[in-house]
Amino acid sequence: YRYKLKKERWVAVEGLHTGQFVYCGAKAQLTVGNVMPLGKMPEGTVVSMCEEKASDRGRLARASGCNCMVVGHSDDGKKTRIRLPSGSRKTVPSTCRAVVGIAAGGGRMDKPVLKAGNNFHKYRVKRNCWPKVRGSAMNPVEHPHGGGNHQHVGHPTTIARVAVPGQKVGLIAARRTGILRGGKKKERVKRNCWPKVRGSAMNPVEHPHGGGNHQHVGHPTTIARVAVPGQKVGLIAARRTGILRG
Repeated sequence: YRYKLKKERWVAVEGLHTGQFVYCGAKAQLTVGNVMPLGKMPEGTVVSMCEEKASDRGRLARASGCNCMVVGHSDDGKKTRIRLPSGSRKTVPSTCRAVVGIAAGGGRMDKPVLKAGNNFHKYRVKRNCWPKVRGSAMNPVEHPHGGGNHQHVGHPTTIARVAVPGQKVGLIAARRTGILRGGKKKERVKRNCWPKVRGSAMNPVEHPHGGGNHQHVGHPTTIARVAVPGQKVGLIAARRTGILRG
């Protein structure tokens, strides 16, 4: 610590360089690297290191390449709606601060790992969470999924939220399990127009073309424009019929 010199460390954004001045506060300019309250930013501003509650020093969009977007402000100016990196939207106080720009280091996950040694060095500096042994490969005294003549769990892997710590492994308090099939449900079709049954396949009481020993119409299918509704099927007020040749 030097006299009148206070050092702070926070997440860098894309485009910053060594020696660049960054400004913090409500009166700072809207440029990459500056820290401002969300209420002072226009809609569509891309930000990172966003606060969830005022003065909590940044909680959202901190990972490399992540960013939030200011979607809108409330009429009274006290709340701001932002879009999170997951795509969901969240309403936070307008006094929450954020850094203008995208968090640096994007594309970090694009390079393939290729070999276990790279994963070894990746997690060695983080925490002891790699490699992971499957529970079904363990003994029954070591894991709820362990044991058995073949490596199988032998019971549903869903487990209650209130399960005791040694028992709480698997799909915890799962509302549903399995593969998510299909997308959003499509809107209902406006009218019931499919499948269509041929008139000649119906009975004579159901359609003017119905009846007969073979599925045939038995009379010309042209019909006048002024025909009554139940009779008005086929080629209505046709000037000509047949294939257009030449």
